Amino acid sequence: MNVTIIQHAPASGPGLIASFIESKGWNWRAVTPDEIDEQGLVEKSDAFVSLGAAAHVYETQIDWVVRERRLMRQLLQDKVPVFGVCFGAQLIAIEGGGNVVPTGGRFEAWTANDTVAVETWRGEWMRFHGDSISVRPGVEVLASENGIIQGIRDGNAVGAQFHPEVNSTVLRAWGTHPFFEEPERKIRLYAAIDFAEENAKAIEQRAYALFDLSFNMMLGKA
Repeated sequence: MNVTIIQHAPASGPGLIASFIESKGWNWRAVTPDEIDEQGLVEKSDAFVSLGAAAHVYETQIDWVVRERRLMRQLLQDKVPVFGVCFGAQLIAIEGGGNVVPTGGRFEAWTANDTVAVETWRGEWMRFHGDSISVRPGVEVLASENGIIQGIRDGNAVGAQFHPEVNSTVLRAWGTHPFFEEPERKIRLYAAIDFAEENAKAIEQRAYALFDLSFNMMLGKA
């Protein structure tokens, strides 16, 4: 299987989702938002992964956001398997007839979901977002925390508002972004890195179980 991963920033790589794909013997390649209009992109791909982004899905003044929303609309209409992380999950929600709005605050820590369809979605997961999603009737909510949706399924599309791809390596790469120059954010990031290092094996096992379940959903096997 050939998986295309849309990576929105050099410091925000696919992390554990790439190693999961490799463990299955599948192929993957990363593309940037500027490559979304590449001819034959969909034809060359059996599944897509859309990672997190600093931009918001409602910032339609940004050209690549518009292009990626258009791509997600096509993937949903054509029932192409797609897994969305944070920004990617928000794309699934908004192009599937839901909405995305600012929460009025930010979540930047490892957190467990308090309501889940199955225990695989419980966590703890790294949450790093300032927007929340709503979904149209008929879209399955797979997880939430304190009423904020964290996991959804819309046909062949599965979205996680949190970051299941994250390990300490990914978090250290995030730390190179100017966003973390603010002292309190840097402190929270270091705490997240410490947690990731102390719980590395458990985090990897949780993530692989979630990816396995999600890809089975995407491929119509669950």
